[in-house]
Amino acid sequence: MLSYGIFKEILIDNIKKYMPAEYQDYPLKVEKHAKANMVVDGISFAVSDGISPSIHINDVYESYKECESVETVLRAAAEKMVKEYERISKMGSLPDFAVKENVLMKLINTGMNQELLEHCPHREVMDLSAVYYWAVAMDEEGIATALITNDNVGMMCVTEEELYELAKQNAKRLIPTTIQELGAFMGLNMGDLALGDEFDSVKLDHEMILVTNKQGLNGAVAMLDDEALHTVAEYFGDNLHILPSSIHEIIAIKAEEGHEKELAEMVADINQKEVPLGDRLSDNVYFYDRLKRELTMATGSREINRLNAGQQENRDLAKTSMLQMGR
Repeated sequence: MLSYGIFKEILIDNIKKYMPAEYQDYPLKVEKHAKANMVVDGISFAVSDGISPSIHINDVYESYKECESVETVLRAAAEKMVKEYERISKMGSLPDFAVKENVLMKLINTGMNQELLEHCPHREVMDLSAVYYWAVAMDEEGIATALITNDNVGMMCVTEEELYELAKQNAKRLIPTTIQELGAFMGLNMGDLALGDEFDSVKLDHEMILVTNKQGLNGAVAMLDDEALHTVAEYFGDNLHILPSSIHEIIAIKAEEGHEKELAEMVADINQKEVPLGDRLSDNVYFYDRLKRELTMATGSREINRLNAGQQENRDLAKTSMLQMGR
């Protein structure tokens, strides 16, 4: 099996061989991209106008490790790259979609994303940070996004506070919060639960509620949606413990005092064994007070979490470096 470094060079040198003739003269660029919890290699077309979405070479390498066929994964990567470029090209140039009506936000782990946070406006929320992005395209293919950087803020002439309010308003219109029983999410008894009065008429058989958004993308930001949390708390008639399942969703359960450490250990174990590094949000558990309508940390602290996350990041980077050297 090829090491990551050798595979990366092969991909860069050969991916255009699997593209239509009109793309053969398009130059390529390879750049490091800071995404949630990791830094990846992105490859895209070096176009002077408009934007060109990147595909992550790291993800292509993971596909190669599964099938061990360079030709198969390069062909698939080339098709994806062309398809995404054609899809985004319909949107025009950056100013065409970089408007206030398209601003959304997501939650990431503060300690594991220090490099990313240095370059973009954000808001710290306990051990997490809310960052902002544009919904570049929303169709049957899903959502294509672009992170809003400090440079973009200057172009838009907005403050972080304004971005936060815009993101909250736009989410209700573009990707509204959804609430489901966990069994429904897993296909056991489908039935979305509406926010507001309709919620009270739905009877649940499960004690775990999954909260995300209509697209199921970056839905853990529902932790900042007080209406959603209060609706679930009112259903239970009690305070909540919030389990950060991933950056895409959270799980709400009735709070039971004295179980916080046990729940945090469960979340940490699932994160390590089941959740991809790029989707991990936190090993901590959170507490929602139904009467105060207030969300706080039930375990850990900002400082401890940052230290642990930094140590884990160093271990992951060391492991990745050894992989790339083919050891």
